[in-house]
Amino acid sequence: MGGILFALVIGVLLFLMAVGLSMIWIGEETDQVSRTESWFTRGREQKKVDDKKVFAKHLTSDAFLKKMEADLIKADMPLKPQEALLIWLGILIVIPFLLFIVRGPFGLAVGLVGAIVTPIFVARVRKQRRLHKFERQIPPMLDMISSGLRAGFSFLQSLQNTASQMEAPLGDTLQQVVAEISLGLDLEDVLNRWVDRVGSMDLELVVTSILIQKEIGGNLAKILENIARVMRDRQDVAAQMRALTSQGRLEGLIISILPVAMAVIINLMNPGYLTPLFTTPTGQKMLGVAVFFAFVGILIIQRIVKPRY
Repeated sequence: MGGILFALVIGVLLFLMAVGLSMIWIGEETDQVSRTESWFTRGREQKKVDDKKVFAKHLTSDAFLKKMEADLIKADMPLKPQEALLIWLGILIVIPFLLFIVRGPFGLAVGLVGAIVTPIFVARVRKQRRLHKFERQIPPMLDMISSGLRAGFSFLQSLQNTASQMEAPLGDTLQQVVAEISLGLDLEDVLNRWVDRVGSMDLELVVTSILIQKEIGGNLAKILENIARVMRDRQDVAAQMRALTSQGRLEGLIISILPVAMAVIINLMNPGYLTPLFTTPTGQKMLGVAVFFAFVGILIIQRIVKPRY
């Protein structure tokens, strides 16, 4: 039974890996076709759509790949979506295979769960850390831009000076903004794309204020100073709330990890003790119900202890 299950899982994973490889190849072909067509049809409406391009677009799930590319950028991972999918599929095959050899069906189940959850968790943590660091840099950025405007520099010159002095991640993204504006692109489009790349509500507030000032006028330096002061106060309040809820968040984390940790320890101390949970219909139903309620409990705990401000 275990061998049949393992063969079935490996077959499915190999199929997914083949699909991933085809997505990489067809995606690259689609990019080449798109670049060629955009070069020869620049300045006039395209009259005919290539059937191959339409087929490739549907097969590669263009919207999904674009969203995944945006998430990789926000997580500061220098990978293409196709490359990330291929690496993920490789992990899905290698890790469960090794654990199946060592621990049988239980190892296979643990390996599958770990291989699916771990990359998502790592990407999410990197994304949150990068976003937190980025938002901590926004008030100093606004102070530097405001100082440049008060010194008589233009908005673009103030951005250039600020970009050259700010560290990553804000400095890198701001340099890209400066480069796009210097190339003559529309300021509103450039700033809106900046917000989309970063995904920060604080940055969206800043960009909205700049665009409103561009339309109706006003003292931009004073506006940016006020926004910087409000953001600092908000960040101080957020830090206090995180400190007050730190114990609850730690307890929630321990409670969330405890069932999995206990299952691993029991299986190491008494191999085969938990096998009926995976091999019998009753055990599988019990395991499914337990996993469902565990996830519900985790969501409730996170909802309770997550600071909202």
